[in-house]
Parts: sequence; structure tokens; C-alpha cells
Amino acid sequence: MFKVSVIVPVYNVERFLSKCIDSLLRQTLQDIEIILIDDGATDRSSEICDTYALKDHRIKVIHKINGGLSDARNVGIEVAQGEYIAFLDSDDWVEPNLYEYLYNLIKKKNADIAQCDYIKAYAEDAQIDFKHQTKETIYTSVEALGLLFGEEYVKTVVVWNKLYRRSLFEEIRFPKGKVHEDEFTTYKVIHKANKLVNSNLPKVYYRQREGSIMAEGFNEKRLHILEAYKEKYAYLKQEGLEELALRTEVNLCSTLKKFYVQTRKSKLVNKSKILKDLRNDMRRNYMKFIKNPYITNRGKMTLTICLLNGYIFCLLYYHISRMNYEALGSSI
Repeated sequence: MFKVSVIVPVYNVERFLSKCIDSLLRQTLQDIEIILIDDGATDRSSEICDTYALKDHRIKVIHKINGGLSDARNVGIEVAQGEYIAFLDSDDWVEPNLYEYLYNLIKKKNADIAQCDYIKAYAEDAQIDFKHQTKETIYTSVEALGLLFGEEYVKTVVVWNKLYRRSLFEEIRFPKGKVHEDEFTTYKVIHKANKLVNSNLPKVYYRQREGSIMAEGFNEKRLHILEAYKEKYAYLKQEGLEELALRTEVNLCSTLKKFYVQTRKSKLVNKSKILKDLRNDMRRNYMKFIKNPYITNRGKMTLTICLLNGYIFCLLYYHISRMNYEALGSSI
């Protein structure tokens, strides 16, 4: 059995794939298997995967019909043999000691999950600043769930900066056909863990490029996150985590309003239907949102305005955005 299995979904990334695989082959932790899931690529990605498999016995290649990122990750989970598993996107790359560092963190802290920080890489020669003073914090599963609602949100919700005990995924899979797939999955995995270790050290290069899933503009698939929030709310409520459920409602309320604005200025084919559905969703949840102590008075006011007059709400939204919307967070 390998110590670590790294699952890499691959689809039409011939320009970036070698850099990703090379960074895995250079890992200081040698006892790893690299599982390349060729998700029906139509460029040279498949050929590149097979070429690397001939060079190193630790590389396993699986060719499959295109099913999307979640489906590819799920296939990797099924065949992984490592005691721990990790996920990496095929256009990103990592520091040579990433998995040794995370593995040692888990063992040292007796945790089920370890995560590190990352940098956004805008160029091939991007370099991490190693002047950080190391900070490694241990969280219980419930404490770690709280990270999904603060400054550590992005770092905690994504899966490609972590090492997981493989048994955490025995009954959990990524939702096929959805974007924001991590939003559907991460909270369940964290809740199953005994402890999570959070490191401030950046060791992953998160490539910023045109053509990636997350670089796409607003489209109907973005609405999937609303479904993820609703499932998350129901899950947390069922588990008795009332405060976290209410904070999930904050995200749902804010995102419904944001999507209303983005849909109004979009050219989506189903624009009218989507606007109607968003408003109906706000109406159904209106009293819950109004009673939620974590939604600000500004947030409740703008929700009411949106339901009374969507046009006026959008003008208000644009105005607040120009006044530095980022600083206001979910208050709108």
C-alpha cells in the first residue's frame, strides 16, 4: 500500500500537464501513486499521460469517457490504494515537499486532514515567498467547519491543497455534472474527520488561466452553488449544528441577490425563468432570512427591496459595489 494517492483529473490541458506531473514526480515523499484520470481528452493530454506512465511505475493512467471533474475524481477514489489521498488539478503544480509536509502534519497531530495555503500563479515562473513564519493550528471537526465562513473559506473549501485519510471518502463522492463540486462535498468530509490541521504555509500553485472552469463568466451552471448551500443547510441542521446552519443561510441569501443582479445583466437564454425562480426562492425563504441573526440589517433591507422592485435593487447594488462591495462582504 502506498502512503499517498494523488488523483489528477485530466481534460484538454496539454500545455500545462507536464508541469503538473513533473511536480508530483519530484516529491520528496517517494511512496506515492499518481493516478491520472484521462476524462476523454481530445487534445494530446491522453498521449502525455501514457508517455509518463512508461517512465515511472508509480503513475497509473485511466482513460474514460468524458464525465466531468467530479466523475473523474470519483473514479480516482475508487482505484486509489494509498492510506491517504490528495487531489490536484492538472493545470496546477506543487512544491516538492508538499505531500511529505502534509503527511508528517497528520501523523504528528494525529489528524485525519491536513491543509496548506496556496498562491495564485499568473505566470510559469511564479515563486512562493518562503518568509512566512510557520503557523499550524489544530481544529476539531466542528471548529474546522467554522473555517468555511471566514477568512479561511476558500482555502478550506477547495480540495487540491489537502491530504485526507482515504476512509473519509468511503461513503462520500463528488456530485456528477455540478460545478462548485467542492461546496457539495467538503463540509461532509470535514465533519467526518476527527481533527484538521491548518497550515499557513503556501505550497500549491493555483494557475490562473482563461478557459478554466472557474474562469468562465456567469452562466446557468453557477446556480449549482444555491443547491449546494441548501443541502449544506439541511445537513448541518440535521446534525444539530444550528449556528453553522444559520451562517449557511447568510451565504444563500447573499448569493440569491448577487445572482439576481448578474442574471439581469446577462444574455442567458432562460433569463426570465431564472429571474422568476430566484425571486420565488427569496420569497419562500424571506421570513427565515429576516429572523436570521447573522444577516445584517442592510442585508435584510436589500432583500426586501429586491422583492419589491428588482430594478431599484440592481441600481442600489451597483452603487454599493462602486463604494467597495468587497469590503462590505455579504452585507448587501
